[in-house]
Amino acid sequence: MKRVVEVLDGVGGLLSPYGLAPAAVGLKYLAGEPDVPAFGVSGGQVLGLLEEDPLAGRAPNSAKHFAAAGTAQAPGRARLLALAELLERYSAAMAQDSGAVVRASAEELGDEAIDLMSFPRLSAEEYASPGQRLAPPDPSAPIRWVRGWSLTRRRQVYVPAVVAWMGCVPQRPAERIWHPVSTGYAVHGDLRSAVMQALCECVERDMVSSVWLRKLPLPRLEVGDDADLGEEAQAMLTRFRRSVLDVPHLFDATSDLGVPTIYLVGVAPDSSRVATMVACAAGADPQQVLAKVLREAVGYRVALHSGHAATGKVEDFEEVMDGAVFMARPEQSEAFDFLLSSRRSRHLSDLPTLACGDTDTQLDVLVERLREGGMEAVAVEVTTDEARDVGLSAVRVFVPQLVPLSFRHDARYLGHPRLQDAPERLGYPECVAEEINPLPQPFG
Repeated sequence: MKRVVEVLDGVGGLLSPYGLAPAAVGLKYLAGEPDVPAFGVSGGQVLGLLEEDPLAGRAPNSAKHFAAAGTAQAPGRARLLALAELLERYSAAMAQDSGAVVRASAEELGDEAIDLMSFPRLSAEEYASPGQRLAPPDPSAPIRWVRGWSLTRRRQVYVPAVVAWMGCVPQRPAERIWHPVSTGYAVHGDLRSAVMQALCECVERDMVSSVWLRKLPLPRLEVGDDADLGEEAQAMLTRFRRSVLDVPHLFDATSDLGVPTIYLVGVAPDSSRVATMVACAAGADPQQVLAKVLREAVGYRVALHSGHAATGKVEDFEEVMDGAVFMARPEQSEAFDFLLSSRRSRHLSDLPTLACGDTDTQLDVLVERLREGGMEAVAVEVTTDEARDVGLSAVRVFVPQLVPLSFRHDARYLGHPRLQDAPERLGYPECVAEEINPLPQPFG
């Protein structure tokens, strides 16, 4: 199994005038903010997404702009992390093999396909909203499918192509069951490690959505003395303490699946543009998760400062950063009180851990928990030639029973059963069952 340093060294081969990205550009922070090395990379205009969307009346999308960013303690590692993320996004959109596509209805495929009726649903009000692009799944209608592997059933299954590939455009109404989102994609030098990373991201985004939509008052996370933390987390907290920002508010967002998950609220009372922002991370080891969420929060502030202000009505938001930029404004600060007023607390050392044995063991434990919870996890390999040339694999993992992250305010999957029982399932009986946060998702 390849170590992280070996994986990143492989990714470095794609950074050249003739590679996936020509250069990495250092990102600039505002004066006084934590100065963690951060880099952005762009794949420019990449040809390949040539499908038409006849239902939306759009012309063929002949080019796609890919961009990504990475932060780390060392500049060289930050560059490579940015490039790895770019490769992940590129693979998610470009890995389309028309020869592998099967056209059939879910009823025709039977148990050879993932259960279409387990997919996240919108509420009746969302489906009926003006301009709604999504429709409920129709098991009798033919759609395009690709082969995947059910981690929970341990057998080959078919997955809708529009779920497997972000660049797959719906060609008929029956394929309008899903909005493309980057959740569940990962690249790594080891295929099972990539699957583990992707699964953890699915678990993370499940909580990102549930926390905000149901306004869950998570317990604060106490980290204790720096001596109890890993080296990276110590360094990150030191950078925050030396900055003009408040030390981030940390919360335990670990779900019923027992994967360590940390939700962060960053507060900058004197900022006129990014007064409040959120970040989240999940993984096998709590200390590594803490380091990751702190690191990503710093880089995310840069994106919020440089992002364009969201325009139009909240109901029309659909771009990744629309809600985050809108909710970062000082006038929205009170919207985070359900978290910031939390009085319960938990210590970092009390979080569960999956850091037992190697990645194979951790993956087996997580898959078994999903199976015991009545969920299905399916993986589709989306490795591109560019990834394969540098010894990397790319995967897409999908767990339909988890709450998806949505940036479309008119399609937040409010009809999903897991979202409806989230408070009780996570021990928050005080949350009113029908209460849904009307404000846009601040995570981007």
